[in-house]
Amino acid sequence: MDVTLLRRDGTYVATINGNPYHVTKTDPLFDLAVKYGESAPLEVILVAVVTIEAIRENAIRAMVDRINEFTAQFTAGVPKDEVASWPTKAAGAEVVLGGGTSAIISAEAATLGVDAMTVATDIATRSAQYEAIIGAVTGVRRSAEEGIAAAGDQAEVDAALDAAMVTAVSIATSMGMEF
Repeated sequence: MDVTLLRRDGTYVATINGNPYHVTKTDPLFDLAVKYGESAPLEVILVAVVTIEAIRENAIRAMVDRINEFTAQFTAGVPKDEVASWPTKAAGAEVVLGGGTSAIISAEAATLGVDAMTVATDIATRSAQYEAIIGAVTGVRRSAEEGIAAAGDQAEVDAALDAAMVTAVSIATSMGMEF
């Protein structure tokens, strides 16, 4: 018998005939394990301590990932440069709707074979919807971050995330979407 470890509960881990064996206090081999286990190392139990800061960071990361999944549906299939042009197009649409002209709106209208007012109206409508969605998402994120920052333990962090999720689902539902 080769005793390899003294466990914290006073039992031993030994190797017998090449196989690991747990020698309990009621085992007939226990007295032998005590004799051969005098110099066996004591079992070490490692306890991972997770700080509240790490819990908060993980919660915020999870929330941002979920928001990114949600908002990705609005840009899916759209080239990144076109997405980057949305603020310019929204400003151009306002100009056209106000009676002016915009190069970006005129170019899109000419390519589509429609008038600039049609394109401007479509862009202004989509822009307003997108801004409302992003505004709501930003509000949910900021509110959740405040709740998470104020949380003192895992349960409070979870409660802040749950509250944010309820709010996000409610807002999305009111806009005819799923979060």
